[in-house]
Amino acid sequence: MSFYNGDSWGIDFGTTNSTLSAYIGGRYGSRSPSLVSFDDAGRPVPSVVAICKDSGVVYVGREAKKRHLSEPDRYEYIRSVKTILEDDAWHKTVAGKDWTAVDIAAEIFKKIKELAERQSYILKEAVVAVPNGATGKKRDKIMEAARIAGISIVQFVTEPLAAFFANYRTLRSERYVAVFDWGGGTLDITILENRADGKIVELAKEGLQLAGDDIDRAIAQDIHRRLCEFHGLDSSFSEMPYLARETLIEECERAKCELRDKDETDVSLLNYGGHIVSERLTRENLSVIARPFVKKALDCLSKAIDNSKLSRDDISKILVVGGSCKLRSVVESMAQMFPDRRDIVAVPKEAEWNVAKGSARIDLKKGQWFSAEDIGIILGDEGRTFYPLLHGFFNTSPSSLNHYNISSGFGIMDTSEYPRIVFAARDGYRHTRVLDATVVPRAYGFLTEKIELSLLVDDSLVLRVKIKSNRASEKDAIVWEYSDMRLVYEAPEVFPEGE
Repeated sequence: MSFYNGDSWGIDFGTTNSTLSAYIGGRYGSRSPSLVSFDDAGRPVPSVVAICKDSGVVYVGREAKKRHLSEPDRYEYIRSVKTILEDDAWHKTVAGKDWTAVDIAAEIFKKIKELAERQSYILKEAVVAVPNGATGKKRDKIMEAARIAGISIVQFVTEPLAAFFANYRTLRSERYVAVFDWGGGTLDITILENRADGKIVELAKEGLQLAGDDIDRAIAQDIHRRLCEFHGLDSSFSEMPYLARETLIEECERAKCELRDKDETDVSLLNYGGHIVSERLTRENLSVIARPFVKKALDCLSKAIDNSKLSRDDISKILVVGGSCKLRSVVESMAQMFPDRRDIVAVPKEAEWNVAKGSARIDLKKGQWFSAEDIGIILGDEGRTFYPLLHGFFNTSPSSLNHYNISSGFGIMDTSEYPRIVFAARDGYRHTRVLDATVVPRAYGFLTEKIELSLLVDDSLVLRVKIKSNRASEKDAIVWEYSDMRLVYEAPEVFPEGE
């Protein structure tokens, strides 16, 4: 079998589903790279893993779900592994092998790589999207999992920013865009400014741990309530057998997806704790069940717009992506927020692949990253003087984040053993906000003592600051990190013209 290298690769490693897209250039003699999305039976890969307790054989995605639901006692089943990556204590011993959360995540990356290999492509490097505010530790764990699978992560990008680039052709003339990324595990909202000078600026970011998985469970609980009323049962959803609950949630997720294009569908199970389930789910039923979730999501959107210092009238387009975005009540509720703007909501086709597509585009046309704010410290007890350590894009001499690495030293004015360092950010309007005021490295009170700050930004796009006294040893150093920087991206060329 002959294999071909892709020009660029983008991965959306999701809580519920994962996707892969790539720009492939020259395979058939074409002049421009073509965008290819790799799927598993026409759909994204469920981010689940099942391990046989007898043989240790690993299954990923839909096959893992199938085996888990058919023989739950025979398989160790792990879902939403992205939510436990930072838990160093998490582990499972299956068939004599110890598994960490990183090992489980690596199996999902292996499955993603396999999708490329099925079509004779070699996936070695990729840009990977992460949610807003993903910590440095989580990004490090994702990078380690990908490495185990044989994939080098060359850059991280936030999921909303990737979604914007996936739809740049239709958004290039829009000045202020709200990206509403609602997947299975999280809601991420970013307000972007698309500047005439080619820079894309993150003005504000908000998010919730509330998404499609929660709605699926709520639908299942409603079906359970109906069943109990019909049969006169007195048992809560949580009291039902584990397999019954899981099977019903899976069936409700399927029904929810069908209601994207249908007015009604059936939720059916032959054995739900000894009972037959046969319930009709209509679009109206779903709208009522999802209403509190949608309200919280739109409240989050309003908060993001407020924090961006823009008005609703300033927003020219709302890009709605992610699996949960296809709930009709989401778009209908947004239309009510903007009653005079019928065309403000944009829902792209194949929205589940948008984040991976945008990541691949960023990999294809690598640009410069900047901070949307100056990052620095507050000097003096009165807290009036801001001293920048990293210059934002609006500064006369902005600091590129691409492998940013500098060191600075500061004297201390008292003999406190644990002096306080106050980190802050200053925007283009010279408004300063405190980021963290609890950093306390050990000091020794010498007149010649200096507190050293070493700043580093690597491909994880997390600002890490190592802090120590020049009189202290390395073991006394502490590290402060800022993983939710408001970013600016400047692409030399956004897309190839051939797509």
